[in-house]
Amino acid sequence: MNRDQLKKELEMRIPALKASLELNRPKRELALSLRAARKKAGLTTDDIFRTCGISKGEIERMEAPSGALPSEALIELYLSTCKGKSKPK
Repeated sequence: MNRDQLKKELEMRIPALKASLELNRPKRELALSLRAARKKAGLTTDDIFRTCGISKGEIERMEAPSGALPSEALIELYLSTCKGKSKPK
């Protein structure tokens, strides 16, 4: 069974799952984008913390697939760190 088949099977068995997935879609997409930007820059979460001071807990929440959306200012700081900095030496 592949991932899509498993998802469909679970949605059939757990009706509330589909609504929950849709509700969390914006946060999940943001989290995946942030993580991809960090990895593309060759940075770890520790690098982000040391470079711009976003706490490790906040970074984990930003990269989590569910939960509250971070502020625009925090997203901009995170992304500017990924775009403008190389891995600290």
